Amino acid sequence: MGNYQNQQILPEVSFEEKGKELNVRGKVRSITDFLQYIQSKSKRINTESQIALPIPETLSLYERLNASFNSLTEIQLNMPFIFPHLTYLDLSHNNLYFLPDTMGLFLHLEILILHHNYLKQIPHTMVQLDKLSKLDLSNNMLITLPKSLGEMKSLQKLNISHNKIRELPLSLIECSSLQLILACDNLMENPTQDICDRGSKPILDYFKQKRLDGLSNQKSPKSNLKFPRQQWNHSPTNVPNPDSPQMKYIQMQTHTTYVPSRLKTPLHFPPNSTKHDARVLSDKITGLIFGAAVGDAIGLAARWMDPDECQFYYDKEDLKYCNIRQDKHRVFWSPGDWTSNFDTMVLVLDSLIAWAGVIDELDFSKRLKYWSKHGFPELNDTKGTVSSFTIQEVLKQQSFEDDPHLAAEAVLQEGYLQDPINSTTENCTLNPCIITPPDEYFFNDNSAVVRAAVLGFS
Repeated sequence: MGNYQNQQILPEVSFEEKGKELNVRGKVRSITDFLQYIQSKSKRINTESQIALPIPETLSLYERLNASFNSLTEIQLNMPFIFPHLTYLDLSHNNLYFLPDTMGLFLHLEILILHHNYLKQIPHTMVQLDKLSKLDLSNNMLITLPKSLGEMKSLQKLNISHNKIRELPLSLIECSSLQLILACDNLMENPTQDICDRGSKPILDYFKQKRLDGLSNQKSPKSNLKFPRQQWNHSPTNVPNPDSPQMKYIQMQTHTTYVPSRLKTPLHFPPNSTKHDARVLSDKITGLIFGAAVGDAIGLAARWMDPDECQFYYDKEDLKYCNIRQDKHRVFWSPGDWTSNFDTMVLVLDSLIAWAGVIDELDFSKRLKYWSKHGFPELNDTKGTVSSFTIQEVLKQQSFEDDPHLAAEAVLQEGYLQDPINSTTENCTLNPCIITPPDEYFFNDNSAVVRAAVLGFS
């Protein structure tokens, strides 16, 4: 959507509705700018085509608001009244320096995402958010936290990593709902930063020990009452549970394995190459391809995260594409999209099909070079997203299409992999969409396992 002038120049904004979720995109400086834009645009469209966009009054019905990756510098005092039913609020990757005290009026808020801003403190009124279960304050400039933070009734996950905090509130000792806390890269003295850098469990153990020490100092009255214990008779049962996942899986297989309309591709195998018949082998190959695509797309959620971060951002019971965290790495992919790992696997498969099962590295190198510049045009790609540092460097070699082995050897011998930050290649015209991983990832890139899995077909 373009700009619209109404006595002032309003920012270029776009917004997307998904059920009860509102996603705001653009360079919005404040929620007021966004509301003014909607009002102006709505009036204009009403006049010209009688098609109305949402007006601010209807915004009160939204339960999720994602205003990340904008230029927000402030949160209006009346924002809880504009969005009174919010359960999810993402204000990450903005320019927020402070939050108003009215933040405590988001009475239904369950998840609050504020990472990558410039916050130095958070209002103590946020302790009143009785339903808040996840709070992400990482990558800010926080110095202290509210002393009563542990009084939050539903807080389960807290992320305060990459700040300047010196101590955690002692009230967290009594926060029985707290299950995970991330506090690495701070200036911690109590508990020590060494404990915080080791992960969530050492911090929780520290608080647990503090609580036990406090209880041991309290004198409790002794009781001579003794209650007898009795265990009731019970016997195990061998009757299968029809609602168990195992029985559901068996039922699904029973009803779908022998479907008459199933497509069957005739396959001719080399002697003694497999013990499976054509139908079974076709299913296994199809399962490998679809499994690699689905696994790569959902695996993006945890890429370059440690176990504590995965546990903080995701719930195993509700891991969906739409819930994948959008940060400076994952923002390059839309929900449900796979990464370059599966793209490369498809390129290998295309080459195998074109050459009737023969592995031809020259054909593959040309396909990889073309993909890096154009992606898959049939999927509306404009260029390939290269996240592997090794592939980035190999593609820069001028000899790659004519002699891929020589190009790979040159990358290895020239030491690009040993100095990934300072390595350069002269006369390089390739300009794919490059993703820069953490330094430690350069030495632990095992994604070739996914890309090469399809070679098992040949």
